[in-house]
Amino acid sequence: MTRPRRVARRADVYCAAAAATLVALAFLVPRILSERARGHLYAGAAPIFGNWLPHVGWGTVPAIALAVLVVRYGPDLAYRLPWRRALLLTWLTAVAWAFALAMVDGWQRGIAGRLTTRDEYLHEVGGVRDIPAMLRGFSARILDFQPDSWTTHVSGHPPGALLTFVLLDRLGLHGGAWAALLCVLAGCSAAAAVPIAIRALGAPKDAARLGDSGLIGTVAAASSGNSDGRNLDESNSADRGPGNGKSALDILVGRDGDRLRADDSIQESSSAADAVNAGHSAGEVGRAAGEFASDAELRARAVMPFLALAPAVIWIAVSADALFAGVTAWAVALLAIATRQRPRWVLTALAAGVLFGFGMFLSYGLVLMAVPAAAVLVARTLRPAVPALLGVLLVVAAFKVAGFWWVDGYHLVVQRYYQGIASERPFSYWVWANLAATVCAAGLAPMAALHRVALGLRLSALWDRPGRRTPTQLTSLPSTVMTSMPGAGTAGAPATWSPEPVGSRVIHPPEIAPGSATRRSDPIVEAPISRSAIATAPAMRAPANAISQTTPSTAPAIFRAARAGAVSALRRWQAVVNPVALLAGAGLLAVLLADLSGLSKAETERIWLPFDVWVLAGAALLPARGVRVWLAVQAAGALVLVHFILTNW
Repeated sequence: MTRPRRVARRADVYCAAAAATLVALAFLVPRILSERARGHLYAGAAPIFGNWLPHVGWGTVPAIALAVLVVRYGPDLAYRLPWRRALLLTWLTAVAWAFALAMVDGWQRGIAGRLTTRDEYLHEVGGVRDIPAMLRGFSARILDFQPDSWTTHVSGHPPGALLTFVLLDRLGLHGGAWAALLCVLAGCSAAAAVPIAIRALGAPKDAARLGDSGLIGTVAAASSGNSDGRNLDESNSADRGPGNGKSALDILVGRDGDRLRADDSIQESSSAADAVNAGHSAGEVGRAAGEFASDAELRARAVMPFLALAPAVIWIAVSADALFAGVTAWAVALLAIATRQRPRWVLTALAAGVLFGFGMFLSYGLVLMAVPAAAVLVARTLRPAVPALLGVLLVVAAFKVAGFWWVDGYHLVVQRYYQGIASERPFSYWVWANLAATVCAAGLAPMAALHRVALGLRLSALWDRPGRRTPTQLTSLPSTVMTSMPGAGTAGAPATWSPEPVGSRVIHPPEIAPGSATRRSDPIVEAPISRSAIATAPAMRAPANAISQTTPSTAPAIFRAARAGAVSALRRWQAVVNPVALLAGAGLLAVLLADLSGLSKAETERIWLPFDVWVLAGAALLPARGVRVWLAVQAAGALVLVHFILTNW
């Protein structure tokens, strides 16, 4: 193993250890607080909302058996099965895992009765006789301490959540068991939506436009013996030979015992962008795009076992937030598909917007799903933003016409929030204990990959450019304005320019090759040049009236230069950003914003499920050799939590 890989794997352990330490402190601090201070936390097993109660149940043995099977066979099946079968198996495994963990608490306590308590939605379903009247009068019943106040969960959410369970009841699916089934099926479907989003974001924008060869395209490093080998597994060092000579499909599905896997150092293939910059043919660019896209599918397959065995299913079975997570996960997945601009992409983007809009009326906090949505759009193209926004507006308009205005409801919910125990829960504890609860829901594997997520975002591409001039080279160029002096660009002589000071800086044009009047397309840059240097250089001295003559064109020139630089930087980043890191980073950012809002103190292991499913994506960046170890850590964490804590939700 090379030294960089050893360092990366040590970093995995350090990140996981730091996350485990945070969780340990969050459990320990309440134990050393006074009884009065501990009572104000309103969580018997803080940071988890529940009570300490070691127990076993009917689901104990099936849960352990399923965990063993996924750890042993999950990674291989994720690579060997056809794409659709792998997605289906991931979803069904997540459902089985959720059901087994819920049955540790028993059928009634763990599944059928979860959504029927006095604080839950089904408690209000029977009282809704007229749906339009319910929507018109919904806001008037949000505040507490009035005879007709909604129950805790109904008042804390927009009417979309209650409306969903009312419609389910009207369809004849009465009671907590059917409601629980809906939540589990929808919540676990996020295990399929996340890989689909990763796969859809596979091809970089420029390469896809010039000839994407498909998600399972020609992988040059595997099928042609390319020495680059960035897409081969641990064997991509000296013993890379067994992969050479085989087709990309053979390696992808694992025939003859070999399997394609992205490298441990998360160096995403940027050969597509390199081909574009070097002016290669469309066919070469297509092959590079296929390599990049294939790597994205491998990352999507790599995350499947982690999604199937996520500790988060403890709260997916059963809470309404699981339904919210499923709806918004598919919204992001559809938006990612729309960025590929395949046939009917406008309808796909519109459907994504409708799901985003409905998500806003399931939970007020889901407005933060704008973070993953924005990440997807910026990483590929902004074109789907218009139909997606239209879809959101359609949902908002429909609820407004029905009598509910989201903004009014939000302001009333903030008041209701502080009418309850939230006013006593100390922010000084929950602001960091919330993050510990998120670690419990996501597991240690995604936390171990945090440093890989940070590297995979490739933010340095926004300001670093291969081959860019050094400051010394920049200041050695002639100071210029955007119009040449007479005789500029004539054959056999370089063009000459007159300087235009802007404060203590001057604008430099693109470099002009000697003997040619054609300017290269490099963006205009700025370099500091002192006034004294300009005054003492006769060849660079401008006419006395140069500033007055050219000042009107300075602002547009600067604007065009800034715009060109920004577009160039964005395209460089789009070509190299890792889709897995992008989605995981967006989920983490949404969690941090929700945490800092102060409107989520406790119960975040349930409330933040829509964000946690994207945080889990980061586990795909872990090296192949240690995948089973991290899966075992995930399963062990979930089993410990469900057997030692009786959760409230």
